[in-house]
Amino acid sequence: MTDLSIKEKETLENKIIDCIIDEADDRLTVFKAKDFAKGGDILVKRKGEYETRSARLETKSILKRISVFGRSPKLSRREISISVNGQIRLNKGQVFKKSISIKGSSAQNLYFVFAFFDVIRQDIEDKICFLSFSEIKNLSPAAGDAFSFETDFSGDAGRDKYSNFIIDKKDLAQKLLNIIK
Repeated sequence: MTDLSIKEKETLENKIIDCIIDEADDRLTVFKAKDFAKGGDILVKRKGEYETRSARLETKSILKRISVFGRSPKLSRREISISVNGQIRLNKGQVFKKSISIKGSSAQNLYFVFAFFDVIRQDIEDKICFLSFSEIKNLSPAAGDAFSFETDFSGDAGRDKYSNFIIDKKDLAQKLLNIIK
């Protein structure tokens, strides 16, 4: 088990962002979190959710109609925070082990991505693990606010308790779109 340097962690985050943007067909907005209060490294929102023209015109007051003319007020959107966790794979059979410490109050829309990072190719491996905070909380042994995560990324059904959450990195954007709706 080898943790990533700061530069490798940043590269890993950028690769995850690239995976989402490349496969989302311009339907998601993805950016790095400036405030880590939500527990994540990356924030994801659905792009272009605007109020319909008919809903805008239903406003009874002419003054209110004039004030919204020329701009499209956005509807409330769900925002997902993703905590990116990576390690360098030293050998084929290596197991990904990570201890996570998150406060329960900040975990409502928090998801985790676990990935092995290939330092030679400067890319993530094809298989990643993607799950929500509630899923990891239910599956992992807890010690206070700390949870432990461990998988071998084989994706074999029943091999370990996280095998159902192993996905291809190209499927991450579709998973996010299904969650955000």
